[in-house]
Amino acid sequence: MKKFYLLLVVAVSLISVSNVNAQDIKFGLKGGLNIASYYGEDVEVDCKAGFYIGGFVEKSLSEKFSLQGEILYSEQGAVNEEDSDVKMRFNYINIPVMCKYYFSDKVNFQFGPQFGFNVLSEISDGDVTVDFEKASGEKVNTFDFGLNFGAEVFVTKNIGLNARYNLGLTEIVKDSKVKNAALQFGMAYRF
Repeated sequence: MKKFYLLLVVAVSLISVSNVNAQDIKFGLKGGLNIASYYGEDVEVDCKAGFYIGGFVEKSLSEKFSLQGEILYSEQGAVNEEDSDVKMRFNYINIPVMCKYYFSDKVNFQFGPQFGFNVLSEISDGDVTVDFEKASGEKVNTFDFGLNFGAEVFVTKNIGLNARYNLGLTEIVKDSKVKNAALQFGMAYRF
């Protein structure tokens, strides 16, 4: 329930910023492909494909700079390097806050922090899926902090193609030194 209230506060904050000057605010939807994995000590995993989907609010700060807040549902995790039937699913509600620099009205570079809240942690072996904490006895961190950077190209006034890398800075499991990493390729639609 705390996660829901935090998401609600962030959403209300983003919307309240939009009341400053409606012409400088853009709302939109976005989604695409996640290629996720883990990095850290003794990590022996392969990438796992998943998806992300959500919405955003972008506020222009000047002709070249804007700030974009997002709320995304993101499928992340990894596949065991030695046995591809063993998959770890760690799904999150992510809240990136991106600073965007526009090289032109169609191309931008973006970077910023991401705040993630774990909503699912499972491990599966073939057809058998179990809760990660129950299977491993390890405590999953419910909060994930990371840094994002990427680029976006608008192919029309409203449709953009984007690529982004997320470097997790928080251990996904307490005392594990294992962190999230994800490469995202997607599409955005601005209203």
